[in-house]
Amino acid sequence: MEAVQSADGTPLAVDRSGSGPALVIVVGAFCDRASFASLAAVLASDFTVHTYDRRGRGDSGDAAAGVVEKAVEREVEDLAAVIAAAGGSAVVVGHSSGAALALQGAARGLPITRLVAYEPPYSADPADADPTFAPRIAELLAADRPGDAAALFLGGGSELPPEVLAQMQSGPGWPHMLQLAPTLLFDLAVVGDEGVPERLGAIAVPTRWCSRVARGGPGSRPPQPWWPRGSRARAIGYCPGRPTRSTTRPSPPRCAPSRGAEAAHDRQVWGRGRTWQSRNVPDVRWAGVPPRIRAVVLAAAAVFAYGTVVHVVDIVTRGIDAYPAAPVWLATYFLSLTVFDAAAAILLLLRRRSGLLLGCAVLVTGALANALATYLLGIGGTPERVGQAVITVLAVALLVVAPRIWPWLEPGPGRR
Repeated sequence: MEAVQSADGTPLAVDRSGSGPALVIVVGAFCDRASFASLAAVLASDFTVHTYDRRGRGDSGDAAAGVVEKAVEREVEDLAAVIAAAGGSAVVVGHSSGAALALQGAARGLPITRLVAYEPPYSADPADADPTFAPRIAELLAADRPGDAAALFLGGGSELPPEVLAQMQSGPGWPHMLQLAPTLLFDLAVVGDEGVPERLGAIAVPTRWCSRVARGGPGSRPPQPWWPRGSRARAIGYCPGRPTRSTTRPSPPRCAPSRGAEAAHDRQVWGRGRTWQSRNVPDVRWAGVPPRIRAVVLAAAAVFAYGTVVHVVDIVTRGIDAYPAAPVWLATYFLSLTVFDAAAAILLLLRRRSGLLLGCAVLVTGALANALATYLLGIGGTPERVGQAVITVLAVALLVVAPRIWPWLEPGPGRR
């Protein structure tokens, strides 16, 4: 266990495991960092996983008096502190109210590179929410009745059937739920009125929103996330659950954390390492990437592959001195493109940001080098000038689309 200090001085208990890019798990109601130990173990083969106790839970510091009124701000600061300790940026996987917290953090500009929001408890119609729900929970906790508060919370504001409540109370997890019941006030504060906050319209990172199907037949999809109008957020995929008629004993969704499917989510999103196999979640490197982004990246890779072929043909037909009219340094540069073009094509096909950077560098320097050779040194004629113009157009086009492609590419193994 490591201790991380939040902005207001609250100590946060963090478990770190695995190696690779940083990934932070944000837990939901009735959960602490131990609740997701099995998921962390699955992800640790590909990520450096950081699971922390949200304030007031486990080994983290207790919430100070009156802090519930600023729960969102304090908890976002907590998440920011954990991300900073993880290396400055991280993939974030949030569950339930933890997903709502992660979405709030992304909207506030925390350095989140990818976001998996599993079951954020938002409603398509916040008018259906019970405005007395949170005050009733607070009243029960103030009366030192954590069991009743927990039961009311689990029933969504309604009484649980006696047999369901009895079954839960006799289970091994009930004492732990009673211990964490006071933190329900934080969960409720983070979720708010159950409507999607307008602030989420500021989210700009690739986001996978995983939600249980609330209605419809088998195989139906949940509605698109209710992003605020004008949002720049990109919901790049879903993992719908089985439809259920009961609100007290819902069927487990196919992407339940206990089944390790968040591992499938994030590896499906950014295609890294061994993927947890499921007939519901295919192992596809480019899964979740919009078709237009795939098309642009594949087109760029094709351009560099073509450039590689051209340089290889030049070397094969003309020998190592394939550019005799050019100065030695310029001829060496043209020869080096045989390697750099191929590297850019391969890295782009692997969804690496380094491929995009290398590709931009190759096209820009290629346009300049060909302009120098054609116009200043007088090497070649009309075909070479046309070729230089084409390379210039390609360079400008790649530079223009690069900011749109960048978020969908990966920094590379072991980097944060």
